[in-house]
Amino acid sequence: MPRPELDEDLRPLSDFRSHVASCIRQVRKTKRPLVITHHGKSAAILLDVSEYESLMRRMEVLEDSRVAEAQLAQGKGVPHESALRQVLGRRVKPPRPGGAGLLTATTSAKPAEAKPVIGRLARSGTLVRRSLGEGGSSPPKGAGLPGGGG
Repeated sequence: MPRPELDEDLRPLSDFRSHVASCIRQVRKTKRPLVITHHGKSAAILLDVSEYESLMRRMEVLEDSRVAEAQLAQGKGVPHESALRQVLGRRVKPPRPGGAGLLTATTSAKPAEAKPVIGRLARSGTLVRRSLGEGGSSPPKGAGLPGGGG
């Protein structure tokens, strides 16, 4: 979110009351917050809705990160391979050390019922899913890891 420009984005309450529509237009156009003052002191902030939503999303991510760091500091972390097994609900071979690699999993814990599933695990942890169809053909629609094939 852009920072307010004090010569343009600071309005006394009396001015705000008499020019509400223009203040809203200004906030929508510039995406900068408007500081409303009362008796010479800041009293309120007017934000564009999209800027407010973006700010709230960022705050949620920061709070989630803070909680995760606190949990890790308390020893509540889970190894990567265990987390993959929990999320995927399958037996999982970890990717090669040092970054991106192929992730292999099966659709069942019983070897006789297992169908191979292959995905690419990027450094960011993004998993692109694809399952092998019969005879190595294209995957059937909806097959593979959670979320369907593709």
